[in-house]
Amino acid sequence: MALGENLKLIRERLGLSQQQLSDKTGNIVSQGAISAIEKRNSKTSEFVGALAKALNVSVQTLMYGDGSDEPASIDRNGAVDSFDVNVVESSVLIKKCPIISWVRAGELCDVGHIEDFECAEEWLICGVPHSSRTFGLKVIGDSMSPEYQEGWYIFIDPEVQAQHNDDVIVRDQYGKATFKRLQITPEGSYLLALNPDYPNRILKVPDTSTICGVVIYSGRKRR
Repeated sequence: MALGENLKLIRERLGLSQQQLSDKTGNIVSQGAISAIEKRNSKTSEFVGALAKALNVSVQTLMYGDGSDEPASIDRNGAVDSFDVNVVESSVLIKKCPIISWVRAGELCDVGHIEDFECAEEWLICGVPHSSRTFGLKVIGDSMSPEYQEGWYIFIDPEVQAQHNDDVIVRDQYGKATFKRLQITPEGSYLLALNPDYPNRILKVPDTSTICGVVIYSGRKRR
């Protein structure tokens, strides 16, 4: 079984809803991300470590079930070693996306589509499928920590429809772009800063604002 199927099986065996599991991760993994992993029966995820910890199982168990399909690590002499298996082969076609400034992000929301990305500061690979309009931003500040750290890169796809618990880029009436988690409730839509110590964590989405796109991938450069 793949990760998505194992995740659903273990979660339901523990009697946890997707939101309850999200809470157990400290909101590091959103309910929407858990739903996507299970629905797509993903083979791997950047959140596998956090999910395994929240479910109190090993990464191997979460990814390979009871271990019957878990690949062994074998040294040159043919002996099975004790290394953890914490990576899997990826079949995702990866492409580079333009990394732009937060100022240009606000402009992008305003015009809807920038045909020419000469404004890009650099181009980096986005490791998941995405539209041709996908762009990247560098995280500034700590409003979305601990899930997103300052200096990390986030990739935003304007063609993904924003849903409850998605992390989104929003442009306000003054042209300023911000990065928050979308909360859709019967009382209205709100933007949530994930950092529990951040002042004014919850903000009602202004009628004059525009959701520019959904964060589909994040990470940081290692070298």
